[in-house]
Amino acid sequence: MTAELQKRQSLLGVPKHDLIQDVPTRWNSSHSMIERLCEQRRVLNDIMLDEKITKKDHASLLLKDHEWDLLDQLSVFFKDFSEVTTFMSTESHVSLSHIYPIVCGLIRKNSIVNSDNPIIRKARESVISELQRRYSPTDEDIGKSILILASFLDPKYKALNFLSKEQKKVCMGEIESRMDDIPLRDSIPSSNDDSQPPAKRARKPSGIDYLTQFSPEKEKSTRENELENYLSDRIQPNEDPLLWWRKNEEKYPVLSKLAKKFLGVPATSVPPERFFSSAGLIITKLRNRLSSELVDKIIFLHKNKFT
Repeated sequence: MTAELQKRQSLLGVPKHDLIQDVPTRWNSSHSMIERLCEQRRVLNDIMLDEKITKKDHASLLLKDHEWDLLDQLSVFFKDFSEVTTFMSTESHVSLSHIYPIVCGLIRKNSIVNSDNPIIRKARESVISELQRRYSPTDEDIGKSILILASFLDPKYKALNFLSKEQKKVCMGEIESRMDDIPLRDSIPSSNDDSQPPAKRARKPSGIDYLTQFSPEKEKSTRENELENYLSDRIQPNEDPLLWWRKNEEKYPVLSKLAKKFLGVPATSVPPERFFSSAGLIITKLRNRLSSELVDKIIFLHKNKFT
């Protein structure tokens, strides 16, 4: 069958790709299977209509035109979800901050697009219903969630255009509250210089100390200015948020603390699961005497290498 498939692909000028089977444990395999079937439609029809190759008992497997049209529409429908799951499963970029922008985008797109096919229409309605049930995007209190805070701390999404005004106010209130929980002296980056300057004698109290002391009101004002400056700061839309915060850590000492706390959280369980796969590739029958400490170090170096 494989040889015949390749022969027909050459004759019909169709890409020489193998067929893909659906795997229940692989998120995108259904879309990959349907997309490949649509690509190989001419070849598959040609083979199915050839009585020398296809048995009469299998003739019923030949898809009708309306069934092929449905597969084409399903391929387009699944494409967004395939791209989203692939994007959210990578480890090379921040992922937590993308969840709500993507969820709201999927709901908006599937609400606008109309389809004459009742199956596709039902699928879109089901997707919208499930996303709303799982993420509650219209709930005012989601502004306090870690997912929304991560989106705000991602410079690309700091305007929170996917939220309502009420949700934005809740988010800003939560950000201000968390900023107040961080002592200002702890948020100032320390110098990398290990050398310690010689100790200085204690200065005698001066009559103008009351002018130079940092009051709680002044500290609060500083935090408010930091938040306002962050909101008005211009950014490059495709810039890595972690690199952006590294460059602006001294400019936004308090917010950078929050960014480090939230933006490093993975959005899915895929990265932790890959750790187990990596361990399985390292510990084999021929390498079964490695200590747990050494395995941890090898995995750490592998997962934190720069390419």
